Amino acid sequence: MRLSCTELKYSFMCQLAAYVGDREATPILLESLRLQEGYMGANATGIATLHEGSIHLIKDNGPVDEVVSKTRISTLHGTIGLGHSRGLLKLDEPKINPAQNAHPFLNEMKTVALMHNGEFDNYKNHWRKLSETHVFTSYVEELDYITDSEVAIHMVTDFMATGVTLKEALIETANILTGPSLLSVVNVDQPDTIYIANRWMPCYIGHSNTEAMYASCRIGFEHVQDRFNIFRAPPNSFIQLTPGEIKVTRLNPEQMLTDYELDHEIFEKKVKDLLTEKGELDTFGLLFPLMKKGYDEVYDVDYNVWQRQVKAGWADGNDLVEPLEHLTKHGKIKRHIRQRIEGGVQVPRITWSL
Repeated sequence: MRLSCTELKYSFMCQLAAYVGDREATPILLESLRLQEGYMGANATGIATLHEGSIHLIKDNGPVDEVVSKTRISTLHGTIGLGHSRGLLKLDEPKINPAQNAHPFLNEMKTVALMHNGEFDNYKNHWRKLSETHVFTSYVEELDYITDSEVAIHMVTDFMATGVTLKEALIETANILTGPSLLSVVNVDQPDTIYIANRWMPCYIGHSNTEAMYASCRIGFEHVQDRFNIFRAPPNSFIQLTPGEIKVTRLNPEQMLTDYELDHEIFEKKVKDLLTEKGELDTFGLLFPLMKKGYDEVYDVDYNVWQRQVKAGWADGNDLVEPLEHLTKHGKIKRHIRQRIEGGVQVPRITWSL
């Protein structure tokens, strides 16, 4: 079973936000991350903005409020930017959570910034080859480990060096790297454009006449929801955000991914069964058992078909977070915020109980 804490040495699912428009991006992104980080994230926080022809990046380990207090992240200027809240599942291993392993990542020329949600299955093969010509800032020698996302930024850069556009390079990279993933980039040569390559990760898009925004969860729009028309992006999508305009096309024309409809009654039963058996659980504690057995019934698909979809890259935690919030709102389950140590930092973690 993919995406299992017991079977993977390290695994990550994060919360992301991006903004382009006519306002300062940083306060919008920080609040979006703060709203989302308790579900999956908070182990590290980073913001990259474009301002006066350069990318400005600040990142560190810890949740939003901690990183704001110990860095100058809130002073970053620019009306376009990427924001990332890193989530990790190897909770007892702080060595994989140093500041340099936070997102976004810059290419060596500091002209492209990239952030990633999910994990790549085949990144090690590319890492070994790329390490001959690129420096991996996230390398942890003691663990012989890198953040797989850094493979993507070097692949994008190498493709661009052949003469293709950033858009073409991102599509090529996203279709070569396998596993549940979403990649988002900005480029100094396109200071009004955000590109998103989403195989099958949580992805909500908002747009108005002068702005566009992305967040992993709809909850990440709560502070600005009156300004945006918001919709859930389909799987296997390539998205271009510019001020007031959104373009959505298929990421991989050869791949067909099904966007399932959730049965809320069956979902409620499965969640209550897990909480009855296990007691209080965080989002991951519910997500992984349901991915292994349960979502097939929730989505009314054959078990073997469901497992193939998981292997193809399904990892849309919105189909867990939003129904959980709905159950909480109607008094079916309880929601808590617990402070706990993960990856060497204290994080606010949302948990659920009966």
